Amino acid sequence: MKRIKSNGLKGETMKKLFAVLMMAVLIGLMAGVAMAATSTTYISLLVTPIATTSLMVSPTYYNFGIVAVKTSTCSTTALTLTNNGQVGVTVDKVVWDDDTWRVDYSSTTQDGFRLYAMVNVSAAGAALFDTGKATFTTTAQTGWNALTNSSAAAVTMNPDATNSLWFRLDMPKSTSNQAQKTIHVRIRGTSQ
Repeated sequence: MKRIKSNGLKGETMKKLFAVLMMAVLIGLMAGVAMAATSTTYISLLVTPIATTSLMVSPTYYNFGIVAVKTSTCSTTALTLTNNGQVGVTVDKVVWDDDTWRVDYSSTTQDGFRLYAMVNVSAAGAALFDTGKATFTTTAQTGWNALTNSSAAAVTMNPDATNSLWFRLDMPKSTSNQAQKTIHVRIRGTSQ
């Protein structure tokens, strides 16, 4: 029996074939890795809470006492304003005219008065009210405007928060009678 000598092509062909097979396996593995990639998506869950909005003031009145016309007076004790609701609020104020007196900033109007309110940690002197934002608007009953602090910033209150509420009253230049007047103030909390 005669042996045929190999010229080495068979060995080299096998090596090439093996290399091609290995490349195919690697490409297949890489394709498998690419197929196993992850994808992330996001979901938005929405909810609207139901919470009560409630402000309380204590006591519910302040008596300035006997005050001369053409003067100004400030409250000497604070009323306590409390957010006893379940949500933070921004706070507004409005004044209701008395039957005889009315909100009027004119210096010549009979029975016209100017009223201010603010929150402050201690007694607010007359000068603190002169920020321009502490005054009530001249549109009684509908002229809601922000209740401010001594820095003229609008008041917001978190649940269970309390503030000391102070007032200043600029009396009329003249009055049509000397009967006691009742000025009604309303404080409103609007949920944030």
